[in-house]
Amino acid sequence: YLPYQVEFLFCNMIGFFCRIFMSAYTCSRYMINDQLIGRVICICRTPIDYINPQRYSLVNKDIVKLIKSQYKTHGTKCFGLGNLNK
Repeated sequence: YLPYQVEFLFCNMIGFFCRIFMSAYTCSRYMINDQLIGRVICICRTPIDYINPQRYSLVNKDIVKLIKSQYKTHGTKCFGLGNLNK
């Protein structure tokens, strides 16, 4: 029941503190056509990051960085993007 500006500010602060401790999280793996293993990956971002055009590049960099690290660590080639805000 707060004004939208206060809610967005509060959400932005929570997102900032979450990103101090973790930048992403992964969910369970899944099978694709009994041939490939995929993984759902999620970056820690707030709705403001998706609304504000100045933050688009940061979100994209986080996604690419996470995909690269998952490929190097686990060899995963197929990804589903999840989101903490859904």
